[in-house]
Amino acid sequence: MSKYNGLGVALVTPFKSDFSVDFEALEKLINFQIDNSVDFLVILGSTGEAATLNLEERKEILEKSLVFAKGRIPMVAGASSNNTRAILSEIKSNIYEGYDALMTVCPWYNKPSQSGIYEHFNLISKAWQNDIILYNVPGRTSSNLEVNTVLKLIENNANIVALKEASGNVGQVDNFLNNLPEHFDILSGDDPLTLPLMSIGAKGLISVIGQAFPSQIGEMVRFCTNNEFSKARNIHFAVKHITDLAFKEGNPTGIKSILNTLDLCEDFVRLPLMCASTQLKNEIKIEIEENNLLH
Repeated sequence: MSKYNGLGVALVTPFKSDFSVDFEALEKLINFQIDNSVDFLVILGSTGEAATLNLEERKEILEKSLVFAKGRIPMVAGASSNNTRAILSEIKSNIYEGYDALMTVCPWYNKPSQSGIYEHFNLISKAWQNDIILYNVPGRTSSNLEVNTVLKLIENNANIVALKEASGNVGQVDNFLNNLPEHFDILSGDDPLTLPLMSIGAKGLISVIGQAFPSQIGEMVRFCTNNEFSKARNIHFAVKHITDLAFKEGNPTGIKSILNTLDLCEDFVRLPLMCASTQLKNEIKIEIEENNLLH
């Protein structure tokens, strides 16, 4: 198995009431994931609110996350920009030193052509010597990564090893799985689609809800890996409603409210995001208590 198979978690960045980074809570969260057998962690993805963090904050989070993890688990850094020169400069500055891989999303807002997307990722892979996980999430970026572009990238860059696919388009994922080499890992980027995507060949999941319920989600992924889909389906339905609640008012608003209910971190998010509504907080509390989801 690749080190990026199984359950990966896209970790939140915990904040205090003054919106500074809560490093004590970050350490607690990282230890909770590792203690519950998560396979790898993604630091500073979109769930980590990287877009609202300045460079110095991101550097400190990246450095301290490695210290907290203590080499116990593969570590992936979110490293994305819609300015190719800016991300290349960051890589050159070594702020990602010590990480096993970078996860980098399709450039957003600019709406590049497939040729532009190819050159963007190609230059990143040349600048970074370790592994690269591509991230396709058209709902956030307004640009979609196509299979021929990925094929060309893989052919010319041996360190591009996986794709987090969050298009929500099962047909597109099927196209990736049918046309990309078997050694290249396709990972679900949508929690609700993990079971169907793994049933057609995806190798795992980079999860939001998994950081609150790593034991349950990890077990579901392992059942899928072992082709025990009836057992996986039971867990899928058991966590379906809490997963829906996690995304009801946006991400990471919902997951931070869930983590707060589980006493893992506070639920503060930075603008333009807002904390969960009182109604959503109550729905989350009821769902966790009535379905015995407390860890």
